[in-house]
Amino acid sequence: MHISTAAIALALSPFATAIEGSNARNLRANVNKTKTKIKNNRPQSKACLLLLKETRFLDGTNLEEVDCFDSSNGLIAKIKGPNGAQEDFIRRFKNGELKSGKSTLKKNGAYFDEDGNLVLPNLDNLEIGESSENTDKRRLATVVGDKEMLAIRVVAPDASTTSSESEISDSWFGTSGDPVNLKSQYAACSYGQLRCEGASKTTSTGVTVSDGVYTVELSNTVSGVHRDIVRDWVLTEGDAILGSIKSQFDHVMLCLPPGTRGDWIAYAYINWYLSIYNDEWCNYVSGQMHEIGHNLNLAHSGEGSEEYGDRTGMMGYSYSSDDAPLMCFNAPKNWQLGWYSDGQKVVTTGWSGKIYGIADYGGIDHNGSAILVQIPASVYGGTDDWYVSFNRQTGINAGTQEGGDQVLLHKRPAGTGFAESTLVTKLSAGTLYISAPLLIEVHSIHTSSNPGYAAVTIGDVIATPFPSDVPVTPSPTVAPVTNTPTTAPVTDSPTAAPVTDAPTAAPVTDAPTDSPSKAPVTDAPITAAPVTGSPITDAPTASPTTNPTSAPITPAPVTPAPVSIAPTGSPVTSSPTNVPTRSPTSSPVEICSIDKCYACVEGGACRKEGCLWVRGVCQDLQVCAPDNCSACYNGGECKKNGCSWKKGVCS
Repeated sequence: MHISTAAIALALSPFATAIEGSNARNLRANVNKTKTKIKNNRPQSKACLLLLKETRFLDGTNLEEVDCFDSSNGLIAKIKGPNGAQEDFIRRFKNGELKSGKSTLKKNGAYFDEDGNLVLPNLDNLEIGESSENTDKRRLATVVGDKEMLAIRVVAPDASTTSSESEISDSWFGTSGDPVNLKSQYAACSYGQLRCEGASKTTSTGVTVSDGVYTVELSNTVSGVHRDIVRDWVLTEGDAILGSIKSQFDHVMLCLPPGTRGDWIAYAYINWYLSIYNDEWCNYVSGQMHEIGHNLNLAHSGEGSEEYGDRTGMMGYSYSSDDAPLMCFNAPKNWQLGWYSDGQKVVTTGWSGKIYGIADYGGIDHNGSAILVQIPASVYGGTDDWYVSFNRQTGINAGTQEGGDQVLLHKRPAGTGFAESTLVTKLSAGTLYISAPLLIEVHSIHTSSNPGYAAVTIGDVIATPFPSDVPVTPSPTVAPVTNTPTTAPVTDSPTAAPVTDAPTAAPVTDAPTDSPSKAPVTDAPITAAPVTGSPITDAPTASPTTNPTSAPITPAPVTPAPVSIAPTGSPVTSSPTNVPTRSPTSSPVEICSIDKCYACVEGGACRKEGCLWVRGVCQDLQVCAPDNCSACYNGGECKKNGCSWKKGVCS
């Protein structure tokens, strides 16, 4: 065990540094150097490095603060100023004006007080710059390559970090066989692109560290002391013994003893090298992944009003478990990290295909499929990018805590910098979501296949037929109107918009409003039409007839077992549907006859009576009167006039 015998004796002022004693390695010069680190009301002589700090508490709350690293003495100062100063700096970080670990601050008249705080007399004429220092070993927000890491264990007179050096090393790097740890999970989630290693080397002062852990000893008690004060004690001692730890390691993790002030869990600096943990939280893999995620410039993942509410990935809540949960990050974070770049797809108008989970990324053909789909803000002139992903609950993501084996929809401010993400909704098979910039339709979800996938259509495009979804049927005949499904319905020749009784992807209502509705349809999602072997398409059919007729009508394919949602057997009523409409429709719905299709206009509005625009196609839709629903049967045709089968419901 490496425990220094040098001690930091501190005066009543929490940041005063009177260092006493010596250590076995004769580092008196370094210890004496720390005596002059703080001078009362010392004017700011050079720019400091701005840092955004995120602290988590046991009750689920979060505290954001702005500090500034003073390279002249190696200490971290909290910024104080007029009312609203902290909030103003945080706002600038959130809107991208400032970058943690990169932006610098200089202010005429600013000074460091006796507690080490940087005091700003006002917020006028702040000198904001950008750090040009290249002396640190660390690389800002580098998410690929090798990371050399050091965890520091702390021994104080009244308390010590509970875990031993070997236990901490095992929890972070698996040195004694821990199956799930920071090293193993980052390697798994990145598919070997990010490699975290515990430092084993001789430092600049000739001290040997092994297996990524070193222990320092303090002379002051820590019970009831603020975490930031203990942090500075540990950093001062670490620098005195090991030399500049900031310049020798990519990431440094401080595992503080129990009993410091407050019910905090851990905190980290965004886009910087340092994270701090409250005792046992130093061992929990989700806490490790989360805080190092902050070092990698990742922000929180929220849902609803909860900043940590998105439990589909590691930047939401953390859990007090050494080896669980087994999961990675959500779609916006994964897009930012770039580990699945050849599985990323940007959709601006429409796309239909298979979306696989990140757990299957290494074993799929990316041609025509995707891992992550982005709908950029430019599509609708907004400020947020939207993301569609399949949260496959298996392998490296088997422990996801929410939305397992569902299609997830996230959004975040446009770009790939530091920004919080929001989980908007979770979609199951057979649902249509209309409140995103583009329609999102989940045709089916396949978890029994290997690899599993979700069949999804985004935007106003014709759905791709998925081989596993197409029933095996006999070859088409010259007269295809039968009660058995055909692989390719017989038509005369391809038409721009074939008229069909096939199920439509949207229910028989007016079209959705031009802008997304304020409340997403989640409690009662729309059941999408079952995917069949013959979707509406402009492409020629596989087996055209030899004797075309003058007015081709494509008969609807018969679905073997359409899925219906409650209520069934109910007619279309005048009550508003779950899908936002221009105005509630009544039954029967006005329809387009074949010769009036030209009267339909994109967006759901009609120029003439009897037209309805559904999913980009002017449809000739027969409807059922309330007293004739019994005349409808599975397959889309009617036994009596005025009946049709729509989306698995006789309507």
